Amino acid sequence: MGDNGRSSDPGSKPKMSNHVQEAYRDAVNNIAESKRHQWKVLNYTLIVYAAIYGLDHALTPSHCEKFALLLIDVFGLSYSLIFLALPQKMMTKLRSRLRWIYESYFEDHEIKGLELPTHQRGFWYEPYILIGFYVISFVGFAIVVYVLFR
Repeated sequence: MGDNGRSSDPGSKPKMSNHVQEAYRDAVNNIAESKRHQWKVLNYTLIVYAAIYGLDHALTPSHCEKFALLLIDVFGLSYSLIFLALPQKMMTKLRSRLRWIYESYFEDHEIKGLELPTHQRGFWYEPYILIGFYVISFVGFAIVVYVLFR
């Protein structure tokens, strides 16, 4: 192994330094945390919808109170859409970092054998998850609006 962190084989990849290893672990952990965050946002949104539904049935609110509940419903939908998209955007950035690490420090046969991604993954990578979260948020919103003003 030479002084520059490369093995003596020509064309071999450099050895991963400690700070790159830390960046790799950080990216992997943050992707997992971002996914958990999306689930939490969806769960809290559904709790808000359930609370509005419960208040509507328990109190038989006036038109003014129903309007206030509708505002809370709109806030819940807005919150969920924004805070479901932010972790998705962060995961896109983190996946780009991982891709760079794969390309810089993994041999071609390792990338192929481990089926590591070597192409850019955009915001809509695995869209069915985010779209599913959005659909659930919109359906919950619509149900609450229907229940409030039927």
